[in-house]
Amino acid sequence: MSGIQQMLLGAGGGAAPVVDMGDIGHSLRGRNATNCFLSRTFGAPTLQNTYTWSGWVKRGDLGRQQSLIATGSGGFDSLHFLPSDALGVQAASVTIFTSTQKFRDPTAWMHILMRQNASGMEFFVNGVSIGTTASKSNQINSAIAHQTMSNAASFMINGCVARICFVDGLYLAPSDFAEANSEGTWISKSQAACKAIVDGPGNNNFMLEFDTAAALANLGNDFSDNNN
Repeated sequence: MSGIQQMLLGAGGGAAPVVDMGDIGHSLRGRNATNCFLSRTFGAPTLQNTYTWSGWVKRGDLGRQQSLIATGSGGFDSLHFLPSDALGVQAASVTIFTSTQKFRDPTAWMHILMRQNASGMEFFVNGVSIGTTASKSNQINSAIAHQTMSNAASFMINGCVARICFVDGLYLAPSDFAEANSEGTWISKSQAACKAIVDGPGNNNFMLEFDTAAALANLGNDFSDNNN
């Protein structure tokens, strides 16, 4: 089997899908003590209230808030792990979603997907929906600064991220970026397949990869053809 294969255990001890990273060879490690995060100011969105964020994440420590993507002015919108180790979302610094599941395995890779449209937001881990909310983020995918692995230089991740994709204007499914193989393993789709999606329409689309010398030399550069 290719890539890194691991089992993610839920809070109740039940086994979630086995995870395989597929052709993802390298990740970006964040360390809270080193103030490590990426930042980019978005342009005018194609469709502000419709977007998809997909990423592979491995936690390095537990029991504190750690942001995956965040943005905002005068109140932050973010997708993050909470001190309880649940996955949470806030809009204008108000909590609008908290998962019932706790994610407490620092050895496990997870594929996390967040999507939003006019009806609200939905969240997935390893292809399985962990909940929805009718509330929405009105700042993610707007023309302001967005941070990856941080929230305004706070709540930084101790852990690793890989193959982060953002698609402006489309409400996509986990199966657009990953799939269950014949053995039932949740595996990333190929780099080329993910890139083809991100290369499509969407003013703020981007893809972060950390597998090539060029990517490491220009850390945070958009791997897609959008040059974002």
